[in-house]
Amino acid sequence: MRVKKVAFVAIIAAVILAVSWFGWTAVSRTRPPAQDETGAAAATTPAAYSQTCEKGGVTVTATLLSPAEAGPDRLSFRLALETHAGDLMAYDPARGARLMVDGRPIQVGFTWTPESESSHHRYGILSLPARDDKGNPYVGQGTTRLELSLRGIKGEEPHVLRWGQPELTKWREEK
Repeated sequence: MRVKKVAFVAIIAAVILAVSWFGWTAVSRTRPPAQDETGAAAATTPAAYSQTCEKGGVTVTATLLSPAEAGPDRLSFRLALETHAGDLMAYDPARGARLMVDGRPIQVGFTWTPESESSHHRYGILSLPARDDKGNPYVGQGTTRLELSLRGIKGEEPHVLRWGQPELTKWREEK
């Protein structure tokens, strides 16, 4: 009877330890919520606007932000860069970013606004002007394809994230 009681206690302890470990792992990987300039939780863009690419042990998730979230004059992406092998702090998202709209390269400077940064988990907003120097939007009514590539993350081939006509049509409707 004593052996059964000790075995039972050991199993319960193992279950508690496992739940604690896996719970902590899930919590420690949770991305901090986006906040506006007042510190309040910002609006969240639907997952339909998120794309993920994994290469060389680095996972990049990019979410095309609505104009309400990005601001009227910005085209913005919320980025999550995650790895468990190496240091992501040496990577400059603004310098490595390239944008193609319907196969046409957009040659303007990106800005990177960090939300939370560490060597293995970086979160922030990558943005560029929403319009060209003539006032035309880069992503307009006729846009069918948007491609964001992030070059040079840990020396790997570019991480490429694409949005097609269905996502862009829905995104435009939210304006």
